[in-house]
Amino acid sequence: SLELAGNVPTAEQAEALVKGRRSVRRYKRENVDPALLDRLIRAASHAPTGSNKQQLLVTALDTVESMDAFRTEFYRRLLDGGENLPENRLRGYFLDCAREWREKDADPIFKGAPHCLIVSNKRQVSCPWEDPLIFLSYFELLAASRGLGTLWCAMVFWGLRDLLPDLVPRLGIPED
Repeated sequence: SLELAGNVPTAEQAEALVKGRRSVRRYKRENVDPALLDRLIRAASHAPTGSNKQQLLVTALDTVESMDAFRTEFYRRLLDGGENLPENRLRGYFLDCAREWREKDADPIFKGAPHCLIVSNKRQVSCPWEDPLIFLSYFELLAASRGLGTLWCAMVFWGLRDLLPDLVPRLGIPED
């Protein structure tokens, strides 16, 4: 841990960071400096986890090209699977998004983001769902402190979990 004395923002600065947090839905089509992205991920890795296990896996689509490839695959797979996708309360919405991507060159799910972080945890840890959310909360505030906008995208989580689970191992995320 770092020494906090002299390194703590004022209460007003910390409050402004939390209260000023916004979801960004329009992004510049450029890579975030890899060193900055790495620094933010490393700093967020100090977020608390259940039982202090620190076993999170951060999968970073860290270039515009890798993000574009993932986005294209995600939408194409939705279109190719169509009505054969697993029954899901959001399946119709996902199919509408994929059609909008194809027909209007829109990006209703990813909002044109140049990068994506997917944070996962082992199933057998004490807080498998909570730990990634805490990490992402820390990451979001750290990114804002550096002038970077973020967006929580549960649609990606639901799409991977419920409709396109075979994409998960292709991202390098282990089955457990």
